[in-house]
Amino acid sequence: MILIFDIFGVVWRDNVLNLPLLRVASEHRARGGQVYFASNMNADDKDKFVPHLSEYGDAILCSGELGVAKPSPEFYHEVMTWIGAKPDQILFFDDSHTNVAAAKACGWQAFLYHDVADTRQFISESKT
Repeated sequence: MILIFDIFGVVWRDNVLNLPLLRVASEHRARGGQVYFASNMNADDKDKFVPHLSEYGDAILCSGELGVAKPSPEFYHEVMTWIGAKPDQILFFDDSHTNVAAAKACGWQAFLYHDVADTRQFISESKT
């Protein structure tokens, strides 16, 4: 299972890193899973987050590099192409109802982020 977390509002909340969530990301990677971070940021802003997130995920995917932004279906298709995944392999967490709905429309398992406990539960229930 591939986890994808939105940066602003999920990983970066109230101007601080969501360290409990990043521990979940680390645990998933330790079990051999992949973790990505996605955002509608420009490419220049991405470098500000790399030092904070590189140890927790495989890559940061930003609209500025992909050329399309959430909630455009093209964003989700570009992400799948970039990471080489099928829609049913992805668990996506975002704080925007619109982005979650768009991801679901593309076949992703997508959840509105509330807290770490819910996230752990969704991950656990999604394992096959």
